[in-house]
Amino acid sequence: MQLQRLLALAVFALSASAQRTNIQVSVPSELIIGQDSIIKWTFGPNDPPTILLMLTEFGTVFNSIQFWDEVNTTAGELRVTLESDIRPKGGYVVDVRNQTNVDMVLAQSPQFELRLPEPPIEPPANNTTVPPPPNPSTPPTTPDVPTPSASAPQISGPSLGSSDAPPRPTEGSDDGAANPSPSQGSGATGLLGLKSTFSTMAVFSVVFGTLL
Repeated sequence: MQLQRLLALAVFALSASAQRTNIQVSVPSELIIGQDSIIKWTFGPNDPPTILLMLTEFGTVFNSIQFWDEVNTTAGELRVTLESDIRPKGGYVVDVRNQTNVDMVLAQSPQFELRLPEPPIEPPANNTTVPPPPNPSTPPTTPDVPTPSASAPQISGPSLGSSDAPPRPTEGSDDGAANPSPSQGSGATGLLGLKSTFSTMAVFSVVFGTLL
């Protein structure tokens, strides 16, 4: 492992000496896997018009993890999205390589770390059940209230003015003619007695008148 790292540094030194460049690349100290990140660099008038950016591990020579080619040198920066299957750890670098000769490393960024995004924060569970709002189209229900009856209570018993005597037959009915009431008979007898009294008095008057 140590020998491989020394070999990589030697290759980088030979590449830089073979082609002088003013490119200096910078990367944030921490990049998020699966999210956008910005790689920036500076350049000079003698630098190639296009470059290749390669994500690799520090101390390796041809261990390309992810790369972006045909990048315009004068753009000065590039927004990239790191692939989601990259292993999160430290010791990553970005190489700036010659577009026509990828073995030639023009510049290398400082080491940085790749990490996974933070999991979303879930709100605390609320066990309180909130009733649904009332439906405005449904009228509110009211309890059933019994309606009092308007009729007066019926009281059983003899009616007002009634008597235990049997009903008298009406005047002119057959029963009245067949069975005259005692009051009718008493009236007829009294009338006959009165007539007899008047006749007796008349006789006495005639007698007394003759004698006088």
